[in-house]
Amino acid sequence: FDTRYEALSPKLGLRFEVDERTQVFANVSRSFEPPSFGELSGAQLLNVLAEQSATSFEVGTRGEYAPWATRWDLAWYYAALDDEFLSLADANGQPLGTISADDTVHRGLELALETRLLERIEIRQTYLWTDAYFDGDRVFGDNALAGVPEHFYRAEFLYHWPRGYYAGPTVQWAPSDVPIDHANTLFADGYAIVGLRAGYLPPRGLAWFVDARNLTDEIYAASTGVIADARGRDAAQFLPGDGVAVYGGVEWRF
Repeated sequence: FDTRYEALSPKLGLRFEVDERTQVFANVSRSFEPPSFGELSGAQLLNVLAEQSATSFEVGTRGEYAPWATRWDLAWYYAALDDEFLSLADANGQPLGTISADDTVHRGLELALETRLLERIEIRQTYLWTDAYFDGDRVFGDNALAGVPEHFYRAEFLYHWPRGYYAGPTVQWAPSDVPIDHANTLFADGYAIVGLRAGYLPPRGLAWFVDARNLTDEIYAASTGVIADARGRDAAQFLPGDGVAVYGGVEWRF
């Protein structure tokens, strides 16, 4: 096989319009990515890396259903990667550089749903399911890739008053534990945090909002480092999320 053609990144997409409000789509693509200078020199010694390539598939639908005042965007994807770039650190958080993994797979589901009930209650929801894993790796077998949460859900439930004011609770939920090492011996706990959002949104003039987050002062890891094998021992790889926090903003609408 002529390696000159490995760098090609073709893509084929199809879209079918069921009606003026609903679409169904599908696409398949091929991607190619050479290592960057930082990935080649991220450790004490020069990393020897292969090019990363992938074949990806996606199918989904988007649209709106007027009788229920509902809009949606739903997609399922599957990506098979060769020589994926994986950045690693040691147990103390010191970078060890980037490696080229054997075959890996990323598949999942992405859903965004927005509903308006009784013209006053607005519900916005997003859900992500991600299943990223090694595919018969010589060292890690079929383990889950570290640092990738499997489930993530976010929602806000707002009540709108006639004159432009709105308020309601918000939720952010990561129910599953997240592996910190590719050997899957150390995990960050799942978490749920709640908040409150309120504001004023007139057709014109001064608009404002206030967003209070993590009202229960939950202690959780917002993200983590990624290491090869923690051997089941605790490590300095947990990056804490914010405690109780309040954000606000204003804008002028013309």
